[in-house]
Amino acid sequence: MRLASFTLLSLTVLGSMAMPLSAQTFDVSLPPGDNFDTAEFRLWHPEGVELLRGIVVLVPGFFFIGGADLEFRNDIIAGIFAINRRAGALWALAVEPGVGHEVAGYIADPKSMAIYPAADSPQTAYPTSWLPTETLARAWLKLVGGEISPRLQATPAPRLR
Repeated sequence: MRLASFTLLSLTVLGSMAMPLSAQTFDVSLPPGDNFDTAEFRLWHPEGVELLRGIVVLVPGFFFIGGADLEFRNDIIAGIFAINRRAGALWALAVEPGVGHEVAGYIADPKSMAIYPAADSPQTAYPTSWLPTETLARAWLKLVGGEISPRLQATPAPRLR
């Protein structure tokens, strides 16, 4: 999975470049995972095409909005989602009723490679990731090879469906 994430991120970075690139084909194959047998990605970039911004909509994404969050934040996220979904983005949107910004869920710390319940997460001077469920938080942790915070160690991992 790391290879695919790195490659797609690299293609996204290429998308912001405004210069001609020679014709290229990008191929990525992943070994079987917990919920799939194979995953193969191919992007063909024809010669003379200057921008690759379209690759961004091919990266699956899940947008979460807190129903009790500030209205302008929700409007911005919903707008970005709607415009790109109409263009074929592989994205989903969920509004969690009655929840504000980072009140519920889990915080994933990229420097310590640990996850914490949002209410108990330490303050950092750098960006962290918010994840809506413990299942996703533990999946993030498995991907980065990190550790579970002491509070979560006593909690059994939820079963993935």
